[in-house]
Amino acid sequence: MTYPEQLKDPRWQRLRLKIFARDKWKCRVCKRGDKTLAVHHLFYNPSGKAWEIDKKWLITVCGYCHENLEKEKGKPLELADRDYIRMYNRFNKGRTSIHKSSLSPHLLLLVNQH
Repeated sequence: MTYPEQLKDPRWQRLRLKIFARDKWKCRVCKRGDKTLAVHHLFYNPSGKAWEIDKKWLITVCGYCHENLEKEKGKPLELADRDYIRMYNRFNKGRTSIHKSSLSPHLLLLVNQH
C-alpha cells in the first residue's frame, strides 16, 4: 500500500480525527483554528503504516505551517533531527516522555543531549 493510499485508509482517518480533537482543532504551531488542518508526523515509523505510530509523534498543523515543516525535511539529517526533537519537546510539554527504545542510536544521542 503506497503512502497516499494509507492516508485514505479508514484507520488513518480515525486516528487523524483523534489528533485533531486532542489538539482542540487548532494548529499546534501558530494556534489558529480557522485554516485547513492536517496531521504532521514528527517522526515516521519506517516499518509501519501511517497509523501505526504513537500519537505523541503526531501534531495538528495548518496548511501554511505544514508546508514549512515539510521544507525542513531537506535539511541535513543532524540539523533536522535536532529541530524535530526541539519541536517535539515544545509541543509535548507535560505529555509522556519519548520512548527511547523506539529511537535509532543517532536520535537517542540527540535526545540525551537535550
